[in-house]
Amino acid sequence: MKKRNGIIVYESLKEIVEPEHSCLVVWDVQNGLVDRIFNREEFMTNLKNFIEKLRGRMPVFYTLITPMHRDFRLNTEKRGLK
Repeated sequence: MKKRNGIIVYESLKEIVEPEHSCLVVWDVQNGLVDRIFNREEFMTNLKNFIEKLRGRMPVFYTLITPMHRDFRLNTEKRGLK
């Protein structure tokens, strides 16, 4: 660990993943996506167990993908992309 300009910079993976320096981000685990994976039950069981082990030791954040409004999407047809 170093301190630069009053900011702590962790140098090793061990320092970075310490619970007081980290959080768990559970990214987009929605039924529409998870229902399609071949090992859904195993995945969900492992994820729930992992979250339970970390809860209380570090923050857990849940995210989900929200598609952009159609006016903000690239027009892929004009660019020859599909």
